[in-house]
Amino acid sequence: MSDRKEELVSAVKDYLAFSDENKEVESEIAEETSETMLKTEKCESGVINHLTFDKKVMFAANACIRHTYTSYDDRFIEVTIEQSYPEDLEIENEVEETDEVAEFIRLRRR
Repeated sequence: MSDRKEELVSAVKDYLAFSDENKEVESEIAEETSETMLKTEKCESGVINHLTFDKKVMFAANACIRHTYTSYDDRFIEVTIEQSYPEDLEIENEVEETDEVAEFIRLRRR
């Protein structure tokens, strides 16, 4: 494992801080998140460049959890590019996804 990947895996695990009985899922999330971060680091632009390392880790880990461990993708599987949501529904969906990820993390922490 490269030094950079080890740094990312460690940072994700520090952010998640899962209990001992949840270390396996913590490692899975850390591995997946670090792989994604390594792929995207080279092409970061705009707002993400201004984020701290810790914020980048948090957003990347939360995205991994949202897409892999919550019903987020299932809720939108039938949505096509031509369909659109009213603005208030988009905001409601963002709140639901944030709550779902936060609850996932909370239930697995020490």
